[in-house]
Amino acid sequence: MRRRQLGQLLTMLRDELSISSEPSVGVSATPNLKQVLTRHYETLFEEYDWPFLRKIFDRITLNAGQRYYDFPEDMDFESLERVTCWWSNLPHTLTRGIDFEQYAVYSSDDNVRADPVQRWDVRDVDGKEMIEVWPIPAGAGQALQFRGRIKFARLVDESDLCLLDDQLVVLHAAAELSPPKKRTDINAKLVAAQRRLGTLKARTQGGSRTFRMGLGGEPKPHHGLTIRVR
Repeated sequence: MRRRQLGQLLTMLRDELSISSEPSVGVSATPNLKQVLTRHYETLFEEYDWPFLRKIFDRITLNAGQRYYDFPEDMDFESLERVTCWWSNLPHTLTRGIDFEQYAVYSSDDNVRADPVQRWDVRDVDGKEMIEVWPIPAGAGQALQFRGRIKFARLVDESDLCLLDDQLVVLHAAAELSPPKKRTDINAKLVAAQRRLGTLKARTQGGSRTFRMGLGGEPKPHHGLTIRVR
């Protein structure tokens, strides 16, 4: 089952390892259990293309004269599938990459504005990664929208949610934490973990695709409004 709390995963892991769940017992082991659970969670999260981690994020309103925007907090911008600008109620796919050739047409440093937005990129603005759009919007009525993957978030508090299958994460952690003398138990948990992974991957097969960002032909130019502000 997905979306279990860290506290529930800890209880499941203690049961797999035959550790008492009583609060007064095994308290010193809890930080290590959390660390191993979170490490396996991150590995499984990153290594496989889970379709249920894809999301169409909320639209970001583009304001006239504004060049930089915040990323959605839960979005992994390194795993984007599509970036769209909504203009006149129609979606226009944006190309990643803003360079000298673009600034030669519409100079953002000179506050030259035009509609619609055609490109985007990632920029460091005062130590913070932000979205740059090009050209700078001339008017209202545009919105930016991303389709991509949810960003990994570490499990810290016991109320934090694990977005992957609980048994998958717990079995991998239990296989690592089982005492070395119990080789049979370790092997059994590894086999169970691999079977669980195979079952889950089979269920999602066909809904998983691989995307390479930033490829494709140059989009056709838009004939819109240009405003030069000096």
